[in-house]
Amino acid sequence: MGESTVGFDPSLLNPFCPILRGKALPMFGRAQMAAPIPGPFLSNMFLVNRRFIMTATQNMIRMPHFTTDRRRKTMFKNALIFCAVSLMLVGCGGYSSSSSNSGGGGVNYTGQAQGVYSGTASSGFSFTTIVLPNDKFYTIYGTVSGNVLTLNGMVTGQGASGISTYSANVTDFLFTGLANTGTINATYVPGSSVNGILTEGVTMTTFNGASLPASTFNYNTPALLSAVSGTWTGSLLNGAPTTVSISTSGSVTGTSQGCSFSGTVATDSSNKNFYDVSLTFGASPCTFPNQTATGIGVEYLLSDGVTHQLLAAVTAGTSMGTVFAAER
Repeated sequence: MGESTVGFDPSLLNPFCPILRGKALPMFGRAQMAAPIPGPFLSNMFLVNRRFIMTATQNMIRMPHFTTDRRRKTMFKNALIFCAVSLMLVGCGGYSSSSSNSGGGGVNYTGQAQGVYSGTASSGFSFTTIVLPNDKFYTIYGTVSGNVLTLNGMVTGQGASGISTYSANVTDFLFTGLANTGTINATYVPGSSVNGILTEGVTMTTFNGASLPASTFNYNTPALLSAVSGTWTGSLLNGAPTTVSISTSGSVTGTSQGCSFSGTVATDSSNKNFYDVSLTFGASPCTFPNQTATGIGVEYLLSDGVTHQLLAAVTAGTSMGTVFAAER
């Protein structure tokens, strides 16, 4: 399987490149790709050295557009929010895994860093991060080339907000199925920007991100179940073609290359613009047989004013994590 590819609108952020398959390296590290091998939604990519480095990019005002091509091309038609897909950088902070941070005087600053941010890292990867009200974050990242975003992985963890600071222990899930652990230490300006360092082993990567404008994605608008009801066709992080059906009540059923799964989707009690997602995978040939994964989902309209994008990121502890990207 290769990485997932999605189409991209240059005016939003830089698109991701076609998917290549190869050796997985730390998320923040830069990926050196050998000759790309075309493939389905997640194109096959030979990664000789892949790390996730983010560099500041504040021009992204549209959400990334993920196509269901077996290569990991991600179209940033509107700045990608997820991340749901997309939170890791924003939540970048220290090593503390507590859900609150005193920052002085015993004051609880939980949720002060919440929001959606997009940018790039020193490694060259572009990212989109969403920090939730409880300080947990999700980030999706990859490389941009022309009109295509090559989705390389997802980073997530439970962070802690302080007075303009954010720290977290993180897990970096790669499209190859491998996972790295690390820490984030960052500073942020509520609703404006985030800057920090991601450390995975001996690799340190700096990143800079800016908040997405409400005109691109309004994080403070309550999500609607009716917006995601119906059938979605897309791909998982490893490039496997996947079809998901969501009922009007939030029940989920799906299939991916012989693997069946089911679960639920519900609006979050915070009334913010994201969904709570739970998926239980069936027996073999599922990659994660009989495991239940939970996470979040985000739905938004792409810049063409017609196509809707659905991104869902789920994990089962630190052993399993994947992203479902689809459009209709």
